[in-house]
Amino acid sequence: WIGIEDLEKTQIVRDVMSSRTTVISVNSVLNEALSVMLSTGEKAMPVVSERYELVGVLSFDAIRKALQEAAQTGEAK
Repeated sequence: WIGIEDLEKTQIVRDVMSSRTTVISVNSVLNEALSVMLSTGEKAMPVVSERYELVGVLSFDAIRKALQEAAQTGEAK
């Protein structure tokens, strides 16, 4: 693992970020989001509103937690 001291002091986010990211709508169902994540290899995806405003980030961990909760309560979300 590298520490913060290993990073270049002049390196900026733009130099290392991914500029082509798949987004998912806040109104999408989880199985659709999971399918997109699996097909694109994304581990997390930005969630956007109907006006394409960023409202959050959906991760595999969040989907896993939702599936666990649904299994425990017997409800699908």
